[in-house]
Amino acid sequence: MLVIAGASLGLGVEAAYSALLGGMIAIIPEYYFARRVFRRYPHRSPVESAALMLRAEIVKLVLAVLMFAAVFAFIMAVNVVALIVGFVMVKATGLVASVRYS
Repeated sequence: MLVIAGASLGLGVEAAYSALLGGMIAIIPEYYFARRVFRRYPHRSPVESAALMLRAEIVKLVLAVLMFAAVFAFIMAVNVVALIVGFVMVKATGLVASVRYS
């Protein structure tokens, strides 16, 4: 995320903090999901674990949508392309890392 924001700094400060915000929008809901699901993970039944994962995934998606809405509502100078690129690149990094190390 910091590398993407640093690379966006060449396009201006607005693009850099927009990319940083996009990365944070990707990271914070993922952190919520991981914290919620994997806390006391082995002490649950499979049905309870599946239900918890489903609820956490729904909350994660709603949280991401609310964060995007908050950025567009409260921050006037947003570079939309940098915001989306920051979000997608952080998501892609997680995907590539999970595929490579599994």
